[in-house]
Amino acid sequence: VSEDDKERSVSVSVSVDSNCWNPSIRKLFVVLSSIGMAETGYLSYLKLFDPNGINSICGGGDVSSMNSISSCSSVLNSPYGSIQVNEEVIIPLTAIGFLAYSTIAGLSALPLLSNTNENEQEAEADNDMNIDSMNRIAILCTTTSMATFSSFLISLLFNTLHQSCPYCILSATLSFTMGFTAWFSGMLPNDN
Repeated sequence: VSEDDKERSVSVSVSVDSNCWNPSIRKLFVVLSSIGMAETGYLSYLKLFDPNGINSICGGGDVSSMNSISSCSSVLNSPYGSIQVNEEVIIPLTAIGFLAYSTIAGLSALPLLSNTNENEQEAEADNDMNIDSMNRIAILCTTTSMATFSSFLISLLFNTLHQSCPYCILSATLSFTMGFTAWFSGMLPNDN
């Protein structure tokens, strides 16, 4: 590796660190939200396009063989597993989860992908700080909403449905982790 390559890599990392609040937390959110996107996207696909898809990965939901995987089918196919907009439009909660995870992935990755040189960086420093603050607030609000809604859904899962669903628990764990990390990592801007 030549000296020029080393200098470029150092300047890129300095550029990212000075334009972007806590890149390591943002990368963590990209990873966690990608896991959530894969899970909810797959479940949404099965729910929307494969009538027996949920049963094929979760079991039939037969009460006599009710374990955590088979109860997953009864949870995802329950009235609490989707929102009925009208007679014809039914939106699975997993699709809403996919949208929420996608939002977090995009908001977290966007500042990491911005590529400004030093001259542009100085000219746009004030604007970047404002954009970064608004981005951080959007991440904080979205992850807080996700964690709050997951709390409600977990209480329905255990207290109303009396079921256990590993996919639901994974999604809630991801939401809680991102919500708590957002609050306890200093994501809320401290503007004077």
